[in-house]
Amino acid sequence: PVEVSEAARRSARLLADLISRETESLRRDLREEEVFTVDDEGTVELDDGLSLRRDTDGSFLVGIHVADPTAFIERGDPVDIEAEARGTSHYLPEVRIPMIPPELSEQAASLVPGEDRLALSFLVRLATSGERLGWEIVPSVIRSRRRVSYDEVNRVIAGGGSEEDASAWTTRALGALWETAGKLEAERLACGAVRIVAPEVEARPGSGGEIRLVRVDPDRPGRRLVAEMMVLAGRLAADYCISHKVPVLYRRQAQPEEPVAPLPLGNYDPVAVRKARRIMRRGEVSTAPGPHAGLGLPAYVQTTSPLRRYQDLVAHRQIAAHLCGRTPPYDVPALQRLAATSEEIERQARMAERGTSEYWLLRYMEQRKETEVEAVIVEASGRRTDVELCETLQGASIAPRPGHAPGQRLRLKIERIVPRAGFISLREA
Repeated sequence: PVEVSEAARRSARLLADLISRETESLRRDLREEEVFTVDDEGTVELDDGLSLRRDTDGSFLVGIHVADPTAFIERGDPVDIEAEARGTSHYLPEVRIPMIPPELSEQAASLVPGEDRLALSFLVRLATSGERLGWEIVPSVIRSRRRVSYDEVNRVIAGGGSEEDASAWTTRALGALWETAGKLEAERLACGAVRIVAPEVEARPGSGGEIRLVRVDPDRPGRRLVAEMMVLAGRLAADYCISHKVPVLYRRQAQPEEPVAPLPLGNYDPVAVRKARRIMRRGEVSTAPGPHAGLGLPAYVQTTSPLRRYQDLVAHRQIAAHLCGRTPPYDVPALQRLAATSEEIERQARMAERGTSEYWLLRYMEQRKETEVEAVIVEASGRRTDVELCETLQGASIAPRPGHAPGQRLRLKIERIVPRAGFISLREA
């Protein structure tokens, strides 16, 4: 369903009003920390923020602050029932379908700048070398000072930012966090992590029928910095749950059967990316901890998007309950049942997102009425030649020809496009 039920919205409004009276005595007051959020400009569910504070001994305290919807939503209430049924927020080119009603996900629980917000804070003390000196997870009260976009982070780290991009303290924090992220990533790579980074192209339809393309590059500093901080939080969440025997869902990935060749940084190679993805094994969810080969970690718990993914909300709920001295609401059998249903829901959500994205990309190509496109061969066999279109990064197949080889660029003739069927027919020009 596209619309949130009236029962869930009514419950969300009541919860948002009541939470202002919740006692803060059991929460760490971190409102003096200089917290900022980093998101796309169109993001409305602000569920994680960062902070950095240097100490006189040269070490610094990194804070990863995650919005705490568990303070609003109890297991089994109307909002929770609907969130579990939805499983995840859907981000489609023409519409966003939230998992949690906007009264909470965009307002009362969202880390809106200038507002006091409840959070679960992962606090990590690091030496200048990147070595972890200590860490803790605490229920907290925070106040975000500023919202920064990925593009602003990229400009600041590149040295081309201005006061409009970020204030002086944000600039200093971003520089130190970027350096820290590099050290953390290097540590994971040394432990066998595999960096498979590929750009994506998003089609964004306008109200007047026009469609524009936006290229999203996860290899840029802003996204790499945030991703590394979220991986660190997931690692700490796993360590906490293992050491305190808190039942939770772990993300695991078995080692590939053959080594994955390192992918070049800053130079997208679709042939290498396709090969690497085929070598990697499928990830899985389990109540037992285990290594995650892609991340190079001994254990990992996804917990930093509780406003958008139900599995994250559940992990958040388990940790928050244990921190407050309560029995976590889910036992192992309950988590196993949840994993079965939520994994299927997330799979359907990915199918919906891929399908609608494909539709709008084909509509874009159809509207432009170009007769030829450029593509690169990613795999060639006697039965077919697989290509990737250079502008939209879509995959397609054409008739094989002698001499076709991976990495070769071709000009292709568009013969037919049927967007609603996800169909495009191409032949070599």
